[in-house]
Amino acid sequence: MESKQEEKFVLKQAAEELKKKQEEQKGETPAKEEKPAAKAEAGKKEGKKEEKKREIVLERLYTIPLKRFLHDRSQSKRYKRHGPTVRAFAAKHFKTAEENVRMDNKVSIALSKCGRNKMLAKLKVKISKDKEGKVLIELAA
Repeated sequence: MESKQEEKFVLKQAAEELKKKQEEQKGETPAKEEKPAAKAEAGKKEGKKEEKKREIVLERLYTIPLKRFLHDRSQSKRYKRHGPTVRAFAAKHFKTAEENVRMDNKVSIALSKCGRNKMLAKLKVKISKDKEGKVLIELAA
């Protein structure tokens, strides 16, 4: 078994060397030289991402009392209302429509931490608003 594997390995190496020699004879640049160009393109893409950074106008820390907002619902129906309640809270306090409010994935995970039948009483969040009126809800550290 080992001898067959060794033969395959040697054949692969020989094939790679042959390809390199053929590329050099044709005058083409080897694959190694193309990689820095790819890195430069990746650098350009990162630059575009930096340009689209949010310009935060307003940022506040809140403790949302979920228990106060959801005490009138039955225990099984409270779970469905956690997310919309947090969104409505942010929309009200930042004077914007609920369509402009986005919730971070960590907030959703924190809301479902206690399970479906238990309810999270309070939630500490950091809410920020950018120039365009978009509101982002993040978990406070």
